Amino acid sequence: MPTGDQGGSCTMFTKGGKTVAGMGELPADAGMPPIWSTYFAVDDVDAALEKVTAAGGSVIMPATDVMATGRMAFVTDPTGAAVGLWQAGSHRGAQLVNEHGTFTWSELLTDEVEAAGAFYSDVFGHRVETTDMPTGPYSTLRADGNVEGHAAAGVMARTPEMGEFPNYWGVYFAVDDCDACVGVAAANGGTVVAEPFDVPGLGRFAVIQDP
Repeated sequence: MPTGDQGGSCTMFTKGGKTVAGMGELPADAGMPPIWSTYFAVDDVDAALEKVTAAGGSVIMPATDVMATGRMAFVTDPTGAAVGLWQAGSHRGAQLVNEHGTFTWSELLTDEVEAAGAFYSDVFGHRVETTDMPTGPYSTLRADGNVEGHAAAGVMARTPEMGEFPNYWGVYFAVDDCDACVGVAAANGGTVVAEPFDVPGLGRFAVIQDP
């Protein structure tokens, strides 16, 4: 689909006729590698941007209308991780989640967990809850102070074993068979960044990179 005044186009991925993700063209002068982006839904992008700057974040793309689909902006939190804001118009977001081949989780990897948690709490009203996991402390952001166990996203501390990379929001896709999916990815030009492994009580996951 053309994106009007923004130039270029937007590609939508669907499963069973329902939208599951999107893909946009990365400008040649973007100064960044291709990434999967996380968007948080907001009622008012412009009001949210005021909260972002008040909480120590930065606006890297001001509020912009994307035709009738919605209004968006991109910001960085105080730890430097970029995240999108989306005020829905005709497009509310993913129509299918948590099943094979669809979005299932967003997770911030950062070297400043406490500062990041405070930021998302101030901007979105998230309640930050931290628990001890086999891999170390893990924080979840719970929308609107939800206490029923419904978390919006996760926050995890970067470790030296992970290597050097900027703080960023990672995106997870649900799969029926992690090992099989990794094999298919590798056979189609993908790179296995982290081999499949189990997280007790949660599931099995891996990290791959597309071509």
